[in-house]
Amino acid sequence: MNLTEPRPLCLVIFHIVAGPFPFSIHYMMMLSNNEPSDVDLPYSILLLPTELLIDILSFLLPPICGQLSQPPNPPLEAVPPYQTVRHVCKTFRTIADQLPFWYEREFQFEILRFRRIPPLIAGFGFSYFSQRFSLYSYEPYHSSKTASFVDVLLQDAHLVECLGRKKAWAFYSKEVFGAISRNIPGVHNNTEWLHLDWRDGVTPRWSPGSSAGIKGRLTCFTNLGYLQLQTDSDYAGFSSYALPNSLRILRVDEPWRCNVHELDNLQDFSARIFSLPRGRINLRYIIPMLSASKLTSLTLDFSCTINEMRFDALDAFTSLDTLIIRLPPLPFIAYLPRSRLSVSKFLLTLQSVDECRELTATLSAPFFRSVKHFAFEVKEGQIEPQITFPLIAAFTRLSELEEIELSLPIQIEWCRLVRNFTSSVRRIRWEIANLQDPPEPTEVQDALLRAFEHRDRTPVVDVSLKYETRGSTT
Repeated sequence: MNLTEPRPLCLVIFHIVAGPFPFSIHYMMMLSNNEPSDVDLPYSILLLPTELLIDILSFLLPPICGQLSQPPNPPLEAVPPYQTVRHVCKTFRTIADQLPFWYEREFQFEILRFRRIPPLIAGFGFSYFSQRFSLYSYEPYHSSKTASFVDVLLQDAHLVECLGRKKAWAFYSKEVFGAISRNIPGVHNNTEWLHLDWRDGVTPRWSPGSSAGIKGRLTCFTNLGYLQLQTDSDYAGFSSYALPNSLRILRVDEPWRCNVHELDNLQDFSARIFSLPRGRINLRYIIPMLSASKLTSLTLDFSCTINEMRFDALDAFTSLDTLIIRLPPLPFIAYLPRSRLSVSKFLLTLQSVDECRELTATLSAPFFRSVKHFAFEVKEGQIEPQITFPLIAAFTRLSELEEIELSLPIQIEWCRLVRNFTSSVRRIRWEIANLQDPPEPTEVQDALLRAFEHRDRTPVVDVSLKYETRGSTT
């Protein structure tokens, strides 16, 4: 093709419109016509360094989101921008396989199946999605279709090679997880961070009966160090499953369904318990007992009613530094006075007012003598002043306390209690939990600061509202 010959009018108009962009239309036409590419085109985008091309092409793609939202029935289908870039030429295909979005931890293949919403239509009922996704939304989701799409996409050997080096993955579908496991040979050895969100009601969905073959796949990730596994309490497809022993950080729902008690390398363990079958109320079934000498952080979130459970097994965790307990059964409060744990950070969320009375009586126990960072919250209900006042007074007697976070009702006159802190408190964060007539956060903050005027060092004080009230915000 001779670049000096007269050009068609359509190309002239196109050059005028796209002139500011350093892109050779003729060069793209030659590539599409399989013509030689060694023509001297000093203003061609392909002459730019690969790193710069990667940055440029990244702007052509929609934003990567951790959680996908799905608008109903997108009104118009169009070719997703990533597919357009890959089909320009071989160079663009190679560069597209190296774009940064592939290596985002929460990247999902569903985002490559975007469908464009025109601005005119976006103004009628789609304004939220047009703002959030830059005028892109999803086609109606089918996990099997996405898995088939991934199978086809990963027939590209270069893309498979690039993704084989990825160390962090997130999957919201068993089918897509299976497609990646089948098509990328190095994924099991190279993955170090894995997030699996298999809860019902989280886009995408799948049938519970389609979980065959998942149980053994997780043990194939031999170098996996971090795993977050979220499942439903009633998801029958995961009656039991095995986890790799290489894990150091584990976030898991319903830990009694997996081999947590067999893992001996964990350093950070977090579990949410929605239900416990008969014979599994022993704490040893839901915490990693073999990691007792290595575990430094333990989080237990109880979302079910448990009347009987012994917590003495916690005494075996001699290296524990952080303990987070949310909505524990009442036996946990009874365990604290005899606990032999020594933790510096303790976060506790209680369910009822009666538990607050029990806690007030135990704050003088040896367990609290090592606590430097203490956070406390009551989940529901208004705590009466006759309960809150002695509870706050008991907090001030914690000898080693340096930082305290409270979500409790407060009255201005109670702020004088903080004068009694026996420790060198550096930070106070108070979330005002008054259901009716809460005081202004600024007034509470000023009152707390005045209570420390007699000290050489004034702590940092942050005050906010827990509940939104008329004329104020949380």
